[in-house]
Amino acid sequence: MILPDGVAKKLVKSISQDDEGLKFELTNPLMNVTIRGMERISIDENPIDKKNVILRFENMEKDLGKIEDEGGVKFKVGSTVEVVLRGWKIDSGDHTMKFTILTKEFGRIDMKVPLKI
Repeated sequence: MILPDGVAKKLVKSISQDDEGLKFELTNPLMNVTIRGMERISIDENPIDKKNVILRFENMEKDLGKIEDEGGVKFKVGSTVEVVLRGWKIDSGDHTMKFTILTKEFGRIDMKVPLKI
């Protein structure tokens, strides 16, 4: 499933960067899903290794690889997950981030999101 750019843009919030890396929040306004993983993560067509991705939920923090190994993690409607791209920094200006979220309920969800730092 490919989310229209306008919808994807509404789901990604609070883009920032610090010493840890680039961070953004992903909200879930639709329904409970199980995130099984993420893939094809890139910024401006530069791939980001999955080993550098951390997901922070309200009560836990998990490396992306651990989520995949454990078969997924629940992402409840109305909740937010902070996605951290460890070690990533981007220059000020306009950028494009792409990624695919793998879910139990919907399969692959492809997202393309404009970034402005």
